[in-house]
Amino acid sequence: GGARRVKNNTSLTFNTSNGLSGNIVTDFVEDSFGHVWVGCFNAPTLSKIKENSTEKINFSNGAEESLTFALEKDVFDNIWIGTGVFGLYRYDGAVVNRTIDGHPGNTIRALLNDRNGNLWVGSSSGLAKYLPSVN
Repeated sequence: GGARRVKNNTSLTFNTSNGLSGNIVTDFVEDSFGHVWVGCFNAPTLSKIKENSTEKINFSNGAEESLTFALEKDVFDNIWIGTGVFGLYRYDGAVVNRTIDGHPGNTIRALLNDRNGNLWVGSSSGLAKYLPSVN
């Protein structure tokens, strides 16, 4: 399990033995710096892959979220994290903060940033549309 990167006919596997948060990958997204963010099942943190190394990113409220379903980048380079229990989070480049208001349900299964900059949030209880801000 884990994630595999293939580049110039060479492959590199990332898994828990070399720093990935979990071995069952549920989603991934690339940020504007070329880092790949990886969400995993049964993992208490997010993983950020930079070149050949990984970094674990903790949730700011201390929650050990064990299921990340969806990841998405918005027009402000925030990384949005849809989780299976604690709802929607936003990573602004410094801290992962939970968003409380405006989305139906705490089981976020899908995220999409559309061409107009709206963030669509699909949950077990319905669909919501956000217009993310820089704040």
